[in-house]
Amino acid sequence: TEQMTPLATFLDNIDKAVDRLAQTGAQVFLANLPLPTALPFFKAKRARLANEGLTKNADLFFQTIEDGTQAANQRLAARAELYTNIHVIDVNSLVTQWLASGVKVGEETLYIEQYGGLVGLDGLHFTDTAYALLANIFLNRMSSVLGTEFPAIDIATVWANDRERREQLLKEGFDPSQCESYK
Repeated sequence: TEQMTPLATFLDNIDKAVDRLAQTGAQVFLANLPLPTALPFFKAKRARLANEGLTKNADLFFQTIEDGTQAANQRLAARAELYTNIHVIDVNSLVTQWLASGVKVGEETLYIEQYGGLVGLDGLHFTDTAYALLANIFLNRMSSVLGTEFPAIDIATVWANDRERREQLLKEGFDPSQCESYK
């Protein structure tokens, strides 16, 4: 944890960024942070650390990340409330919902799990489909605030062509069943 940016510095930088963005006078749309430790990459990292006998260190590390994420989201929300032109999209709650129940796309339900459709091969970053879902949330909020109508992204089309979809991976010669599981 000593290599992490100190929380006070991180929070101060949130204040500075929001203040500067607000001063532009533009309508600004920002996302809060999803809890990174809920993603497959971090779940696998926790398991690896436990296998190495480092459970106590892992617990401290993960708690520091979780506390920092919560503090950052609280600070962003509080700072944004000072301005009428700063709008925060609650990505944290959205991702928590996805973790609990997935997202229905056509006839399929996509999940935040390895090869589940919402998180990429690295277990950390979202797939094109998840980013398209997030983009639609932003577009909807922007339409509401700006009094206009931005067209939504067709999620089914993005999912059908998502390069990290199991069928696409197999088509490209990558067999996910040959990979180590994040679980």
